[in-house]
Amino acid sequence: MIDDKGRLLGKVSLIDIFVLVVLALVFMVVYFQIGTNSKAAIRESEQPIQITFYKEALENFTVRAIENGARVENDTNATFMGNVVNIEIGESVNYKPDVNGKEIASPMEGFSSVKITTEVMGKLSEGSALLNGNLYGAGSKIIIWVGKAKMELFISDVRPANQ
Repeated sequence: MIDDKGRLLGKVSLIDIFVLVVLALVFMVVYFQIGTNSKAAIRESEQPIQITFYKEALENFTVRAIENGARVENDTNATFMGNVVNIEIGESVNYKPDVNGKEIASPMEGFSSVKITTEVMGKLSEGSALLNGNLYGAGSKIIIWVGKAKMELFISDVRPANQ
């Protein structure tokens, strides 16, 4: 296996392998030192953020599945969007034309409006939350999982948690 010149299988020197192993170890030590420091710096700039989601009309069986403390995730990329800290349920809002063609709000049977507030650690940037490299702002339509319930809602507010 090792020839008279110290080469493994006649091609690679044992010294070359030793140098590569040492370089790999040095690289790993440097990477973990820099990576650890940058992650700590990111965490230091994070703050508690509240994100409020709203839907004018959501099926009542889905609304009943929402619980305080439930984990909320973005359906598209599984970004953690916090835990539910508040749920407000109201009468559903559905816009239909009346006899004169004017749009009026009326409730829909079997549906409720829902406002869900979550709290998560993230960066607040110009009224938007930066979570896991993704920016979420008011007016965005999003599909989320709230516990085991999947729903499409709008983000209605993003603010620091202490306000």
